[in-house]
Amino acid sequence: MEYLLDLTTLMQILSRQQQSGELLASRVYVPGMNELCQAHLDLVDGAIRSCVIRTVAGSVLAQGDNAVVVLANLVLKWNWTVHQTEPLASQTPRPQSQAQPQTGRNDVFEIPYKAERINLTELNALSRTHRKVFGLIDGTRSIKRIAELLSPSERVELPTILRDLRTKGMIYQ
Repeated sequence: MEYLLDLTTLMQILSRQQQSGELLASRVYVPGMNELCQAHLDLVDGAIRSCVIRTVAGSVLAQGDNAVVVLANLVLKWNWTVHQTEPLASQTPRPQSQAQPQTGRNDVFEIPYKAERINLTELNALSRTHRKVFGLIDGTRSIKRIAELLSPSERVELPTILRDLRTKGMIYQ
């Protein structure tokens, strides 16, 4: 679900509902920064468990309470994903995530975007898994979220597929 609100108002809503999940804002313009950023929050029972602001390149700008203060009054397009159990950040790592040696820790929070112009012949020549990953790229999902939507065998191929799509000029991060 998407919300176009400031974080303070959104947190009032989610805390009243005792919601657990993940908030992601992919296009954050932080005052004083010349670079596009991403904000990621994990909530448990309506309370913020973690908050981080990263540059698109993956560098951490702020985290914890400092990040919440920066985001508090910015009106952003938030993507809300409800967790049925604990937030993914607090779960024990799964073996599949260890099978991704080419994806660094910061890369999983990056959000890939589709290029404006795509060669249809090149798109049709892609493997089924490549096309599936390409279809999941919508400018709001992080690499971590895309991996969660794939089968375990597809998840292992994700770093290679993303590299292939970047090389072909079909996506950028």
